[in-house]
Amino acid sequence: MGKQPSRKTKTAWRKNVDLSKIETSLAEIEVERRQHGKPLHQQPDESLFVIDKKPDPKYKIADRRGVLRLDQILAQRSKIPSFSTRPKQEKSAFRVKVNRNLKGEAALIQKLVEKAKIKSEIKRKGVKAIQTKTANLSAKDVQLGKRGREPWDDGMAEQPEYAHLNEYVKATLPVAVKKPKTVASAPVDLPAVAIPPPGTSYNPTYESHQELLQLAVDKEESRLAKIEQVKRKLWYPPELDLLDDETFFDDQDNADDEDDDAAQEGVNGVVATGIIKRPATAEFRKTRKQRLEMAKRVKEEYELEKKRTEKRMNKELNRLGEIKKTLEQNKSTAEGSETPQPAIQQKHKQKRLGPHKQKDEPIDVVLTDELPDTLLQLKPEGNTFQDLFLGIQKRELVEPRKPVSKKRKFKVKTYESHDYKRFV
Repeated sequence: MGKQPSRKTKTAWRKNVDLSKIETSLAEIEVERRQHGKPLHQQPDESLFVIDKKPDPKYKIADRRGVLRLDQILAQRSKIPSFSTRPKQEKSAFRVKVNRNLKGEAALIQKLVEKAKIKSEIKRKGVKAIQTKTANLSAKDVQLGKRGREPWDDGMAEQPEYAHLNEYVKATLPVAVKKPKTVASAPVDLPAVAIPPPGTSYNPTYESHQELLQLAVDKEESRLAKIEQVKRKLWYPPELDLLDDETFFDDQDNADDEDDDAAQEGVNGVVATGIIKRPATAEFRKTRKQRLEMAKRVKEEYELEKKRTEKRMNKELNRLGEIKKTLEQNKSTAEGSETPQPAIQQKHKQKRLGPHKQKDEPIDVVLTDELPDTLLQLKPEGNTFQDLFLGIQKRELVEPRKPVSKKRKFKVKTYESHDYKRFV
């Protein structure tokens, strides 16, 4: 062992004394205070020792999941009470300052009291003068207040009229909430997705497949007929392209004069049918004789139809007794039979909710040669999302819409090289 250092003076004692054991014990006491609130030697035995009544841990399934490090850190909370803030001293209303000028304050209070008395006296005299003026007035002479009502009348309506307000104030008045029209309307009884026809199956019957084909053919024919109708309206004879402007306008003036003469003759001698036809082209233009014959034929058909209608009405009037007997018999048989008649399901008429019309559902048609032999060879067709969206439109939950194409932000610029520039 080495030589023990000197401890004769206070400085040597403080420098050379070993305080590690004391510091360790003080640190342990501080940890005990932080964990248990006070040191262990100051706590009673009941808080330190308990009677073990738990089962043997070797027969218990051990919890393999350990405590997380985060939970361990959060669990370390000191039980030493924190320092309380300094209590605020309550302000007393009867606290008196030592160096206060009591005489000056008393004079100021007296001055304020006199001022309040003068104000109340002026107010009382003003009310009395108003009462003396209005005592001799009748009910008609009483002027209403700013809100269009008499403020002293208790029998007036609870809600005042806002007749005095200008137009710029009307927007700030409370507006009653209006119920939408759709609250009273019943919901549309339609399925979310329409069931396709049986001909769209991968293994349809011959009749259902032929019906589907006929439906697709009719749809295509109607589409082509509309296109042909538009083309017919825009059609003109190609010979007009060979004519110059002067010749064309001269011929047009002559044709207009002939049409005016023919129209005047038709008004004088032919019954008007109420149909306005487009001007006849050079290929389909009729002569005067043909127009007269056509007008005569229309008049004869009109007379014949009128006679047929009168004859039919006379027959129905003669059969009035027979029809009455038949109705009575049908009524008696309907009362005797208790079986209810099946209601005819009416087709839902869709409302127009927006600027676009409802599109028809696309028909997925497969020809007879293209029908798959097995389910594995079936190719998926259609779009589920599109079918759902069309169902929502048919049930009038949203208005029919049209796909909006993305617009180009900048215009396309064309550049020409120097060799190909046109200096015109």
